[in-house]
Amino acid sequence: MIELKARIFPEDLGEWLSQRIRAALPRALEAAMDQGLKAARARLNPGGGGPVSRSSRLSRSIATKVVEAGWGAWKGQLYATVVYAPVHEFGATIRPRLHPYLLFQVHGQWIRKPQVRIPPRPFLHPGLRAAAEAFREMMAQAIARELKK
Repeated sequence: MIELKARIFPEDLGEWLSQRIRAALPRALEAAMDQGLKAARARLNPGGGGPVSRSSRLSRSIATKVVEAGWGAWKGQLYATVVYAPVHEFGATIRPRLHPYLLFQVHGQWIRKPQVRIPPRPFLHPGLRAAAEAFREMMAQAIARELKK
């Protein structure tokens, strides 16, 4: 008797799939975070809903990082490095330190105020939401690539 045995998957299918998914996860997260980075930077354009960037310093300071969080978990971070980024993201109230009033010029006119409220103009949170929305598709694509190997 002659037999021909063919297997599509290795003996331990669960472990094989698990390895493929573990390999795909950081790549998918990096791709999703890139989408989030693009969305965050788009918010800085006129009409984008975030603060309008005059010097593009804020836009250039936005970055992503994907790091292992332990036990097979990964996390993606979207952040800005300039000191004034939290003011735009969350808003702030600016008060004078040494004098009773803030004095500043707007369109050639001097203004004197006891405080100035800067409203929130988020750009990082919408970028992170865009990354989360893109992650499912990026993960499906990364798993498909891993299964072809």
